[in-house]
Amino acid sequence: METLTRMSRERRRAVFERFSNVVLAAPDIDIADMVRQLEIVGRLPRPLTLLVSSDDSALTLSRIITGGRRVGADDVHDPWVQAAAKRYGARVIDISELTTSDTFKHARFTAMVALYSKFQAQIENPLGKRYAGPGAFVFRAATSTLEPVDR
Repeated sequence: METLTRMSRERRRAVFERFSNVVLAAPDIDIADMVRQLEIVGRLPRPLTLLVSSDDSALTLSRIITGGRRVGADDVHDPWVQAAAKRYGARVIDISELTTSDTFKHARFTAMVALYSKFQAQIENPLGKRYAGPGAFVFRAATSTLEPVDR
């Protein structure tokens, strides 16, 4: 996010047009800082994807140390998170159903790489029937699909 913010301040938005996808996996960013950065960056050409998990122990530890809520531990069922996702053009995906071998549950996003081809159309094709645009979603491991929270 720091890089995107810096590029916006330097008026290098044309570079954004070349990004096909920006994904932040389990971001250890304070929510207030993230909102400030999103205000500067504005909407990207495609939704910013945030992979989150409310039971991520590494982010819980970070919250205890810093005293601030971490973006990567967001709850997609929180109405504020849902509204913020739509306002800032972000796709917030709860990946808690994925299994992970690390005890902190912080490396779940690595399993998404192997499954990407199964749900790629939901992210890449804005004209697709099941396109997952800005909003809050739950990744369903059994079907490898993104399910909207607000439906």
